[in-house]
Amino acid sequence: MSERGCVRAVRGPDPAAGAEVTIRIPAGVRWRVIGLRLVFVTDATAVNRQVDLIIDDRANVMLWIEPPGLQGANYIWGFNYAPGMPSRALLRTEYVVPLPIPTLLGPEWRIRTNTLNIQAGDTFNSVMLWVEEWVDEYTGRAAA
Repeated sequence: MSERGCVRAVRGPDPAAGAEVTIRIPAGVRWRVIGLRLVFVTDATAVNRQVDLIIDDRANVMLWIEPPGLQGANYIWGFNYAPGMPSRALLRTEYVVPLPIPTLLGPEWRIRTNTLNIQAGDTFNSVMLWVEEWVDEYTGRAAA
């Protein structure tokens, strides 16, 4: 991957209430993650949640990232991930979380959440990625 790839925004899924986020890198491409943002909205159930971010190749966990804090009931928090960022809460409703430099992902790898104490009424939304994308030179297939 010596040449520059195509930089693009990728809209992630907005899963159903009580479900986790899963983003799968398309077959035939590789990504370098520049940034990732998602919003987590908790229902009124009085329990703290912890939204972990996991990167795996569908068989092995490559990276498991915990946020710098917990999220309680009836809150809307933004989670912002980027290489080199400090790990901290920002303005009481935003988390800033570092990713490795660089964060390179292969075809069919996944970026997903795993939320401790997720409730049936909790929702993820506004999932966006900023990536540099290359056609996989080994397969030569482009994303569908």
